[in-house]
Amino acid sequence: MSAFFHYPQAVFLRLHPLTAISDVLKRLSFPLPKNFIISEGKTLLEDFKRAGIVLYSLTTVALEALKVGLPVIYMDINKPFYLDPLFESDHLKESVFSPGQLKGKIEQLLNLDADLYQHELNRSHQYLNEYFSPITEEAMYQFTN
Repeated sequence: MSAFFHYPQAVFLRLHPLTAISDVLKRLSFPLPKNFIISEGKTLLEDFKRAGIVLYSLTTVALEALKVGLPVIYMDINKPFYLDPLFESDHLKESVFSPGQLKGKIEQLLNLDADLYQHELNRSHQYLNEYFSPITEEAMYQFTN
């Protein structure tokens, strides 16, 4: 976390809707850095519009972020379990296993050249299209029977 005390960019914190920010803040042993902004009263799309990258753990928000073209970083904080919903994809995505890796991975994804970004975006969309089946009568039959 100490790397973010001097990180020049804003870091927007968006918690699960059922998680009370007051509970999270009480558990911290340090004050949030000044560049950390708690997202309150914003829609997910509004937060996406002001973000350059999405950090996630145990959430499907990463799927939605990829769909709108945002790179994602999975934070493996649920040891010993690996609970990444995008475990089968590494397109426009990185994973971090220790806090020291985070800043480098953010910079790596934010500095992709345009051609590589487009390639990774296309591959991530291809993955998402395979991940979600179209809703058809046949698909619904297989799902319900």
